[in-house]
Amino acid sequence: MKFEKEKKIFSEERLYQYCLWLLGRKDYSAFEISEKMKKYQDDLSIIEKTLFKLQESKFIDDRRLCENMVQRMSSKLSEKKIFQKLIEKKIDKSLIEELLHKEDEQDQDIAFEHLVKKFKTYDKDYWQKYTQFLSYRQFDYDTIKKAIDKFKNCQS
Repeated sequence: MKFEKEKKIFSEERLYQYCLWLLGRKDYSAFEISEKMKKYQDDLSIIEKTLFKLQESKFIDDRRLCENMVQRMSSKLSEKKIFQKLIEKKIDKSLIEELLHKEDEQDQDIAFEHLVKKFKTYDKDYWQKYTQFLSYRQFDYDTIKKAIDKFKNCQS
């Protein structure tokens, strides 16, 4: 026989303090913080009011969160992978597309760095491995082909 824990219901002020505590640890999107609040408050009007209060005082800003994540991840991940991670946080697609404008050469450089780090030297028999390795990291075919060509020419 399982005993269910009684759900704690926070007052509006306590819920606001809880959100400030969470936001002091890391940035959350508006969706993520509202999901956290639903654990402690059933009344959606209180959740919306608290969320609005947090957004008014600039504690929650999806644009800032998106900019920070793009800046932090752009040197390591492909544009598609970053897009996917931001969508998981339920950030608006138009905002992501606006902030996630990278040049093809940046993606090629990142793919090239992955190849150098993983494989060190070029071997023509490993072309398929290179392709699989980069496609797993969600680089598109043109970027993969150019990165492998650069890797081959760099080793020659």
